Amino acid sequence: MRRLAPLALAYGQGLPLRSVFRELSGGLVMVGYAMMLVQFVLSGRFEQVSGQIGIDRTMRFHQVAAWAVLGLILVHPLLYAAPRLYPDPLEAVATLNRMFASPSLRTG
Repeated sequence: MRRLAPLALAYGQGLPLRSVFRELSGGLVMVGYAMMLVQFVLSGRFEQVSGQIGIDRTMRFHQVAAWAVLGLILVHPLLYAAPRLYPDPLEAVATLNRMFASPSLRTG
């Protein structure tokens, strides 16, 4: 029951529901940034981490995870334009152009 508490609190705010694409995009970028933070621990050659499985396996996992992080973060902005792809692909491209050109969204 405690696992559903964040959902209940979010629903209790009375805000309109967001689309699946926005939720998925937000989730992907959060997972991507969490994985990026874990990369600092894995690449630090800490004996507690790499001593058990070996530095070669640790570094290989680090390389594979880095590609996964890159993929998650690159897919993130594309999901905002995905709902507009079917009706009008040019509108989806225009949405991405506006998003990357906006000074307030450029740092995201």
